[in-house]
Amino acid sequence: MAKILSLQRERAKRCRELGAATTEFALCCPMLVIVITASLDFASVLGQFGQMEEAIHDGIRYASSLSGLETGDFQGLSTGASSTCGPNNSSALHQLLQNRVLELIRTNSRNLDLSSLCIDSQVQVSPNGGLNLRLRIQVNYNGVFPAAANLPLSVEAMGPIL
Repeated sequence: MAKILSLQRERAKRCRELGAATTEFALCCPMLVIVITASLDFASVLGQFGQMEEAIHDGIRYASSLSGLETGDFQGLSTGASSTCGPNNSSALHQLLQNRVLELIRTNSRNLDLSSLCIDSQVQVSPNGGLNLRLRIQVNYNGVFPAAANLPLSVEAMGPIL
């Protein structure tokens, strides 16, 4: 009889421990989901930033092969974009360059709001008489996590035009 009572006490103790573990899991699970979601969103932001850097460096390399790029500041917008970037005053060669960068961004974009995309190309005369191209991309990132909603991403690079 003592053995049966001992087994019943152990069983009751295990049930209480299982109930406590279930309660702890129910309390910790939402926080765990939030941390995992935020981590994945942050990793996605870093990945998109890397893709934008790759696109801008490819645009600089492409521009170095173009001859006849005019000096000045040329702002281009993606299709359907708002006027936050400024008027689309790009010359034909700058528009060609901006379209190439735009296509690279479109093919590799995840969670980017392409309607807020702004591509700015500026050609300046360097002190040694050569030409330098400054290319800048601005776009909003729309992540899953609320803190990453409409997060502005901006990448800029500069290189010589040969």
